[in-house]
Amino acid sequence: MTLTPLVSVVLPSTGSPWLGEAISSVLAQTMTDFELIVVDSTAAGDLDLSAWSDHRIRVLKVPWSGVAAARNAGNSAARAPYIAIIDHDDRWLPAKLERQLPHLEASPEVGMCHTQYQRIDASGAVIGLGFASPMSRANFLAGDWFGVLHSTTLWRRSVIEQVGGYDPRFTLASDYDLFLKVLIASKVIFEPSVQAEYRLHDDNLSHCYKGQYSTLLTVFRQHLPVLASQAGHTNPTRRQRTILERSLRAAYFGLAWDATVAGVRARQFKSALGHGLFAARLNPLLAGRLLAKSGWHRLADLLPGS
Repeated sequence: MTLTPLVSVVLPSTGSPWLGEAISSVLAQTMTDFELIVVDSTAAGDLDLSAWSDHRIRVLKVPWSGVAAARNAGNSAARAPYIAIIDHDDRWLPAKLERQLPHLEASPEVGMCHTQYQRIDASGAVIGLGFASPMSRANFLAGDWFGVLHSTTLWRRSVIEQVGGYDPRFTLASDYDLFLKVLIASKVIFEPSVQAEYRLHDDNLSHCYKGQYSTLLTVFRQHLPVLASQAGHTNPTRRQRTILERSLRAAYFGLAWDATVAGVRARQFKSALGHGLFAARLNPLLAGRLLAKSGWHRLADLLPGS
């Protein structure tokens, strides 16, 4: 009889040049009592895993219908009491599971643990520290919500099942929807040490920030009443809604403006203009000041055909 592992690691993939690095980083864990479920959602269901003969690897072939559905399929196939998620372009540091497990094993009320991370470029070189921060009801209501990297999460499987897993309706924010559902149902712990690496490249889903912004607005508004009630408020106040939405606008203004700057530097002016217009939609006064300060107010004159 096969012994039940302590952790089920779920790794969905539609094919990635960095999949091998993600798998190797899981197999290099100092805590070895796990299974690795690779959810193969390639069109032909033919991910090449011949480089690994590790008995802990299981392959689950699932037709692609979105990342939320792929993660749900992996979670449903999991046999362990704890589930860890890793994206196919990210990497773990060797002690990740070893550092996280004690937080969940010591406290039954903890439903999720996440860690700090560092950012790497397409080649794998470290380019800076990540932006993870503690996630609590109080922090969320204060607008400090943007601090979880999905590939750092370790979950109690029973809590994921209790809240219904990922919602496939939120294609660009199903992770934050689940974070908030778990925060409502349990306690979330932050491990401050760096235990994962987030790869920045041209195909990052987070680059779809315009659609992600509107989806997150929906997710936040949906969960705000319950989280406010748990914090002692009968109804979410107008001020709380304003704080959350202002925080969201500020975060996505930063993403849009960074993309504007990158587009100008790469002389991709039409792209830069599109990002700049979105930034102006979120905060017209700040966009105007930054535009004037940078001397790009004649950006339209640089466009082909102008």
